[in-house]
This record gives sequence, structure tokens and C-alpha cells, in this order.
Amino acid sequence: MELFLSRIWSGYASFNVSYHNDIHGLDVAQMTYVILEAGLRVKAALSPLDCIAVIVAGVCHDFRHDGFTNPWHIQKKSIRFLEHGEVGTQEKFHFAESWDVLCKTKLLDNLDPDQGNLFKRRM
Repeated sequence: MELFLSRIWSGYASFNVSYHNDIHGLDVAQMTYVILEAGLRVKAALSPLDCIAVIVAGVCHDFRHDGFTNPWHIQKKSIRFLEHGEVGTQEKFHFAESWDVLCKTKLLDNLDPDQGNLFKRRM
């Protein structure tokens, strides 16, 4: 987990944008935890694995954000737009980049086979 988080932090820091940065990712992850513990975890009958997945999603949701909007990428026909399309350009980019870090750091490899296979099928 430490290697994964270190690489995520580095990805946020590599662009050094004023809002969608590492502090923002951490803030969203922390608020996600607070909401889970305030009752969502119980009301939604979330497993510990579900909770970790939601918190990781909060950490990663703006990973490697470059400070530009989806319309900007579409108008400029940026690499992100060309690779991820017009709908949710940045969001698809953040997911793809985060998934790459998840795989490279082997964070999912320690799940038992049933959990890991279920998670991978959902992707």
C-alpha cells in the first residue's frame, strides 16, 4: 500500500496544479472515510474491501490532473481526448492512470482469488 500511495502522490505532484492536487486527493479520501464511518458503511452493507476500494477511489479520483477541463481537452484535441474520447475525458484518464499504478504496484495481488477476480471482472 505504501508503494501505491507514494506513486499516486508523485503523480499528483508531477503537475503541481493549484486545486486538483495531492492535498485535494487526500481531502476527498478523508471525507470519504468520514462519510463511511458516519453511517454509509452500515446502511449500504459495505464490506471492508468495499470500503478500502471507495477510499482508494477517493485518493485517485483526480490522479495526474493537469489543471485543464474536459472541454479544453476536447477543443485542443489533446492526447487525453484522443485516447479517452469526448465523454469524461479527464475521468477516464484518471482511472486508466490509477489502474496502471494499481497493477504495477501489485496492490490487488494480495486479495484472495475470489475477491481479486470479482474486482477485476468489474473493471
